[in-house]
Amino acid sequence: MTEEEVFDRMMFFERGLISFEETVVYDLSLEDLDVGLVTEFRQQYERANRTKLTLPDRDLLLSMGCLAIEKGKIHPTMAGLLLFGRHPSRQGLRGNL
Repeated sequence: MTEEEVFDRMMFFERGLISFEETVVYDLSLEDLDVGLVTEFRQQYERANRTKLTLPDRDLLLSMGCLAIEKGKIHPTMAGLLLFGRHPSRQGLRGNL
């Protein structure tokens, strides 16, 4: 990420145009999320709502705002890390926002 992109992102964050949860963690990927937690979420949602979620995990996470695609690469957002991260506290601390 260029210095200008970092500046733009911080400006959006400070002005409230993006929230903390929407912030993309660029040095992590889909593999940093726990598939077991995603499966557990899917099962609980389906049971509670009596409906089947048919989207693949990746598409489901994108639609929920837990993943973002930037420059053709998929990265988790802070929401994705908080909900499904393998080690959310460590990942959030080392993540490059």
